[in-house]
Amino acid sequence: MINLLFNLLIESGATLHKLDIYFSEFFEIWPEILCSLERNEQLFSRLQHLSLSLVPEFSIEIATKLLRILAKNATKIIAMKLDKFYSNYESQLFNALICIIESQKQLKHFSLLGEDFPKEYYGIVSALESQKKSLQEVIIEYFSCRPHCAMC
Repeated sequence: MINLLFNLLIESGATLHKLDIYFSEFFEIWPEILCSLERNEQLFSRLQHLSLSLVPEFSIEIATKLLRILAKNATKIIAMKLDKFYSNYESQLFNALICIIESQKQLKHFSLLGEDFPKEYYGIVSALESQKKSLQEVIIEYFSCRPHCAMC
């Protein structure tokens, strides 16, 4: 279903203003759709609201590829919500998220919801430094800091 929807959006010349994706074990984008998304600069060019939710069983390769496409083509995001980000995800996923944050021109609202505060989150928080002129709100929820955590 997601592949047919993306294909329809690409073929119609649509531009998205809001994108809410829930990566699950059932979320799969065909390679040819990913290639089309990568070539289509228009679809994400006006994206302003991005919400991403993950479950541990999703495909890291697909998610990372899509996030890299977003980092390249969606630079006008003003509100970003990252939900269910856990410490056991691979570093390539966190690196792709950092690229999205750093590529933004006017990020105003940022929300990160996860389980603990692993070292990978330091890169995400550090990337927010690139948004210090526009950032108005940062929400970090559901974290439990361990005693050796430098953020506590």
